[in-house]
Amino acid sequence: MKYLQTSILFLFLFVACREPEAPPTFATISVQNAWKAGYVRDNSNIITGLYNGWRFTFNSDGTLIVNGGGTTMNGTWEENIAARKILLFINSSSLPAVFASREWDLVFLTPSRIKLADNRFSPVQELYLDKP
Repeated sequence: MKYLQTSILFLFLFVACREPEAPPTFATISVQNAWKAGYVRDNSNIITGLYNGWRFTFNSDGTLIVNGGGTTMNGTWEENIAARKILLFINSSSLPAVFASREWDLVFLTPSRIKLADNRFSPVQELYLDKP
């Protein structure tokens, strides 16, 4: 019985002392596939329709390719893991590209959805990226 208790204690200590896994980052999630704009809000205006057919492809070298409206646009992205911020830049003067080109707060991150928000100005702007 004492052997069983000791074994359980060592097993518990082994599991409890393991270093916790780091949460996924924007880079580890985003570079896997192309993304579509699933929800976009500017103030109280839902502007998701402006992004119909758009695809955002994040490359591991920090470049960004956006296919939208029959046009291919290039850009860059950068992640600040500590601050949970994402900086997007799309080299285009189109209204949807200009809106998406900014520093975003990383609000929520899963393998199928990325929620970005900019609440520096009231009200909030939001950009949700979903896997197609």
